Amino acid sequence: MLNILIPTLHSRHAMFNELVAELEYQIINHDAESFVKIISLPDNGELTIGEKRNELLKKSNAKYVCFFDDDDSPAPS
Repeated sequence: MLNILIPTLHSRHAMFNELVAELEYQIINHDAESFVKIISLPDNGELTIGEKRNELLKKSNAKYVCFFDDDDSPAPS
């Protein structure tokens, strides 16, 4: 299993939605829904990026993880 971990801010909701839409499209396009899960942690800036990343790691139970930032763009599949 793979978890895609995304720290984000509520104020960056539009960018976050674009990223998640593209990731979900690629996950579905590759029939990977059963083993890829997206986990996000939005806040209003109360936590540092490091604290958010550590919290996301705690929420993950996957063998493999990767991080995306809300302003990242995955390569086309």
